[in-house]
Amino acid sequence: MSSANEKNARAEKQARRQQQMDEQARSSRSFKRKAILVVVVVAVLLAASLVINSNLLQRTLPAVKIGSTSYTAAETDVFYRSTYNSYYSNYSSYIQSLFGSDTDVDSYVKMFTGLDRSVALDQQMYNEEQTWADYMLELTQENMQQVTALCEDAQRSGYSLSQEALDDIETEFSALETSAKQYGYSSLEQFLTMNYGKGVTADVLRSVMQKMETASQYAAQVDEGRSYTDEQKEAYYAAHADELDNISYYSILLSSSNSAFAPQTEAETAETAEEAPAAEGTEALTETAEAEAPAAETVAPAPAEENGETEAAPAEEPVAEDAAPAEEPVVEDAAPVEEPVAEAEAAAPASSSNLSADGVTVATGTELSEEEEAARVAAARAAAERLSWSPDPESFVAACAEYGSTPSLQTTAGENLPDALREWLVSPERWSGEMTSIETDSGAYAVCFMGRDNNDYPVRAMRHILVETVADEDGVYTDEAVATAMEKIRDIQDQWNEDPTEEHFAQLAEEYSEDAGSNTNGGLYENIQKGSMVDSIDSFLFAEGRTVGDTTVVEGSNGSYRGWHLVYYVGEGQNARLALAETPLHESEQEAWLEDLISGYTVSTGSGLRYVKVS
Repeated sequence: MSSANEKNARAEKQARRQQQMDEQARSSRSFKRKAILVVVVVAVLLAASLVINSNLLQRTLPAVKIGSTSYTAAETDVFYRSTYNSYYSNYSSYIQSLFGSDTDVDSYVKMFTGLDRSVALDQQMYNEEQTWADYMLELTQENMQQVTALCEDAQRSGYSLSQEALDDIETEFSALETSAKQYGYSSLEQFLTMNYGKGVTADVLRSVMQKMETASQYAAQVDEGRSYTDEQKEAYYAAHADELDNISYYSILLSSSNSAFAPQTEAETAETAEEAPAAEGTEALTETAEAEAPAAETVAPAPAEENGETEAAPAEEPVAEDAAPAEEPVVEDAAPVEEPVAEAEAAAPASSSNLSADGVTVATGTELSEEEEAARVAAARAAAERLSWSPDPESFVAACAEYGSTPSLQTTAGENLPDALREWLVSPERWSGEMTSIETDSGAYAVCFMGRDNNDYPVRAMRHILVETVADEDGVYTDEAVATAMEKIRDIQDQWNEDPTEEHFAQLAEEYSEDAGSNTNGGLYENIQKGSMVDSIDSFLFAEGRTVGDTTVVEGSNGSYRGWHLVYYVGEGQNARLALAETPLHESEQEAWLEDLISGYTVSTGSGLRYVKVS
């Protein structure tokens, strides 16, 4: 081979080797780039995982903004859970005050509101557009708006929480730590995460609790600074007498769901035809009652002048004072706030059960055709009309039994009357024993008016010591348990008799009384109105001739307790009309003040809202 050819071969071989090296270099650089990219992606995912698992998003991202104040998802979680717990607690207290402490509260809450505690809030509808989670979040934001406005106004006014209030919050934290250990949680933070949501630490919870307590106590302080003259109170009562006067009446609601109005079979129809003379007799009785009504002085009497004011005087005396529904003096928060009561009344008719006005279930509804429903509604209305022609209240009550319920006497403030009955019952034209029927969509009420009380009497004050009777494991109060409680109250009475003064009684109340509502203030209750205590106490306090220092031992009970009371009569207070007017005066002014205060605070949401635990 010539030298030229050899030279060319070496050049080609070197070029091929260089090409191979270049390709290897390019492949190596590509691999490195891919490897670096993988490392970067893994690092990003790892960092994201660490952020999520550290609950950093819940603690930093703004979920709700009120005015210029932002709240993280974790802080919003605390407000959310507090709002939900308060909502449920209010209904629970209200239901137990009506039906007793052993009531299946969840079932009644579901019946009144539709809320099913066994289903996640975001999996059940509150209305056509909102889930229960949406609704609770809406209430939460309203709560946050009010708390924020109050806290900032408190700061401007120089108000701050007392050391006692701060100590109370720390006491609650100690209780939470105890609960966390009892339920097997490894730490308080784990307990808070499970009960409130991710990111909720002790510091987050403490901060929100202090805000809530500041708002509550500041609002109370502002309200306590308001006062009203007797003239202002009397003027308010006079303008709202239909809401504040006590109305006594019997009523029964007859509806299409009552089995008494089911269509008759052919055999039943034939049997009814054979009893036609009895029906004629009933018709004659009705005609006689109608004819004799004026002769029985059922015409409304002329208004009676009293203290320069005109009142409608009933034909008969109102019902006995002690017939009013009893209220437990022991439980401070037995009645819910106003909203739950109104919502419960509105929701109750939606139940398939037919409830009489006194809460007795008459019958369970079934699916009916339109024709059957219309026939039953007509039959229910006709029955209510017949009841309204009863010759007297006793006959009215007795006749109601035919439809599955014997109504008890109801005595309640006009504002608490069923919507369907209110207008008729509060009319000044009513007279004692007057009856009527009032139609509803599904039937009709039969109603018997008994009297109206304008609360013109002095309220009472008392001190008391309660010794509760302990029920056995089946909830039964044995004779032995009753005797044990009575013996203990008698022993306390003997101690008081050694120094029969009010001061000594107060000391004994703080030492022995089991009434959590008064055993820290010497057992004192003031501004007691008729019917606001259990019957035995009510009868003692409002008995004629009662003098300061009178004492007695009485047994009391309602749906939530049974026990013995040692009662010390403190004396009379202001007129009940003035006491009844004072509360709504405060409420209306407080509501107007709060509405004006929060009007300057807009509510908006941020990206952190998605991390709020709403299930």
